[in-house]
Amino acid sequence: MAFAKHQSFYIREGWLTKGIKAIDKDERFFHREDAFVKLGLGKNMVQALRWWMQATGLAGEKKKKGSKNVNYLTEDFGEKIKENDKYIENKNTLWLIHYHLASNENEASTWYWFFNIFKEKTFKKEDIIEKLSMWAENTFDKKVAETSLNRDVDCFIRTYLPSNKQLSPEDTMECPLTSLNLLKEDLNDRKVYHFNSVDKSQINPLVVAYCICDWAINIKNSGEVTLDELLRSPKTVGLIFNLDFTSLTDILFQLDNEYPELGFKVDRTAGLDIVKVPIEDGIKNKILNLIYQRESKTTLTGGTRV
Repeated sequence: MAFAKHQSFYIREGWLTKGIKAIDKDERFFHREDAFVKLGLGKNMVQALRWWMQATGLAGEKKKKGSKNVNYLTEDFGEKIKENDKYIENKNTLWLIHYHLASNENEASTWYWFFNIFKEKTFKKEDIIEKLSMWAENTFDKKVAETSLNRDVDCFIRTYLPSNKQLSPEDTMECPLTSLNLLKEDLNDRKVYHFNSVDKSQINPLVVAYCICDWAINIKNSGEVTLDELLRSPKTVGLIFNLDFTSLTDILFQLDNEYPELGFKVDRTAGLDIVKVPIEDGIKNKILNLIYQRESKTTLTGGTRV
């Protein structure tokens, strides 16, 4: 369980690129006294970025000989983003970052709770704080300070929703994840928020494929799952992307038709709604390669990035 480790700083444009480059060059970068000078950020911002790199699944942290902490780019995600989209220009990368953030129960508990546990689609900030506090206490047998929850919820909202307030130059740098349009303010009451459904046309089916495989391998530990599990189980695409039954089934059939080599199959015989998911070694890297190869070809032929 972790709350308010972001020092009240949401992800700014360009931050994750700075983090990728820094860790790639020096595994001890975030532990050096001059890190803030080299990044051109305040000391608290540097600590926030160190946390965001781990919360988004781009990096991890471990101890080496001599008990010194070091950071590293995760092999199956951070390294692939460094190779293919280190400037975070691709919309697919943002969806993948959102997935890793929203499924990170240990490092980003508020983000995990909102997308996987909280069921309301229309809510106020006070609703989130109250129910998040109850969940944390019941789940971890520990009461979290209201100030920490308040900072976390503020940061969560700014992760997905641009501000309409008069802000300082630093704060006008919105979080890249706002472009996913997952949250919106009510037109009649700005204290009310809505969790938007994701239209299947907004998201690359290969991104969904990657997330399903990640869940099937690391959580389900099975290559055979049900549609209901993919829609309702924690850390699945149904909850994290707010997909409905029709959208998810359409995406799965699209994967079967357009990428048969991946091995996704939907069996709706007798209403069973079984999905066969590839879980062999290297499947997630294979899907990421398809995502970025496709984008590279689109760019070379003068198409538009998605």
